[in-house]
Amino acid sequence: MTAGLVGTVTSYADGLLAALLAVGAGWGMYAVRQRRRATAAVRGRVRFELVPAETFDAAEQEIDWFAGQLASVPVAAGSIPRRAAGTRIRLTCADGLMRFRLEGPARAASLLRMPGYEQVEVHDAEQARASGPLRVRFEGAPPLPVRGGAQ
Repeated sequence: MTAGLVGTVTSYADGLLAALLAVGAGWGMYAVRQRRRATAAVRGRVRFELVPAETFDAAEQEIDWFAGQLASVPVAAGSIPRRAAGTRIRLTCADGLMRFRLEGPARAASLLRMPGYEQVEVHDAEQARASGPLRVRFEGAPPLPVRGGAQ
């Protein structure tokens, strides 16, 4: 029985090797294509800056709605690779100014541009950077000193 199995495998060895090579080449081409699609999608991401009003105080419903909005970004982005479909939230602080930025796929730009909170404006991040720093003052908290000792 073992001899018959070995004989059958050796008689089909050339065909099996060719099929294995074809599957490997197909998988390799698919992987290269997906990588190129992901690279193009990451290169074309959009960035928005959320600027709250001085009286901004988010309600729990607004927070839940905004989280649901961000969770639906990969669906709105369509058929792009999963690693390029995610949303990134960046909180940065420079010179005492905190910035809240959203970054996501260009295909979902309209969803990211929608204001998630009632008292928050959404600006294009490049325009916000060009217009200069945006100051937000919180009630009851003194402003941080600006570098160089000026207020």
